Amino acid sequence: MKHLNSFADYTVDELKGILLLAEKIKKNQDAYAHILDGKKLYTLFEKTSNRTYLSFVIGMEELGGKAYNQLWKDSNFTIGDLMSEIKYVGRNVDCIMGRFKKAEMTHCFMRYSTVPVINGCDNTFHPTQALADMLTLYEKTGHFDVNVLYIGAKNNSYNSLCEIVVKMGGEHVWFDPVQSRYGCRR
Repeated sequence: MKHLNSFADYTVDELKGILLLAEKIKKNQDAYAHILDGKKLYTLFEKTSNRTYLSFVIGMEELGGKAYNQLWKDSNFTIGDLMSEIKYVGRNVDCIMGRFKKAEMTHCFMRYSTVPVINGCDNTFHPTQALADMLTLYEKTGHFDVNVLYIGAKNNSYNSLCEIVVKMGGEHVWFDPVQSRYGCRR
């Protein structure tokens, strides 16, 4: 597994593989109940989120793994050398999920980690939300090349959803009613 931050790092086939596997797991959870036996996930929250926390912790448990949660303020990341702390965490777990305030911290973790890092949300991207959205779109339409209208401010969720929709062959149209702006990406 590689880091998950930008979908530019993945091929269309890799993304389809991830989404189709997620669909299989969703349809037949019992068959995958032990696929992550013995695997450990470290979740680190600089930004809070009940949904992200519960999704990762419950997901790991339902697949047989274990999740270890830590708040940024309670960690040594606030006082120690980041590179050393990141490497230490990587020696103890199989994967890191970080929810950070700034994309620079996501990049720092990806640079120094010896295990895959999942961006659980930062100020630039929210790839896990976009994957969940794309899975829902696939389940409803039966194909990946969907056209999406996004209404709202451009933010991290917008960036990731737009990126995956376009990568998968769809069109992404956005409208911001507050600022009366719109645009399109293909």
